[in-house]
Amino acid sequence: MADSDLGRDNAGLANICLITNHTTIIRQRIDVPVPRKRKGGATALGADKAHTKFYDQVYAAVERHFDLDTLKVLIIASPGFVKEAVYQHIMDEAVVRSPPDLPSRALDC
Repeated sequence: MADSDLGRDNAGLANICLITNHTTIIRQRIDVPVPRKRKGGATALGADKAHTKFYDQVYAAVERHFDLDTLKVLIIASPGFVKEAVYQHIMDEAVVRSPPDLPSRALDC
């Protein structure tokens, strides 16, 4: 049984891991090329689309590899804003995709 799960990401890079008492198992690696935002907005649209694609892939991997009903801890480790953005996307998608009888405590943090 898992004690915690880990999603480490850095602007397009994520390692989805299962952490147990004695070992860490990498379940999936996600690497999405994200262009830098430049002044003038030329690549800002491409960067936004790449970030959305990355967040969708992270959410799908978490949903695919872990039983969210029994999951105790989800660790999201990254520098700066990426952690908050991934967390917010996971919470938003959970609300949108959740069945109507989802316990309210599942979304409280």
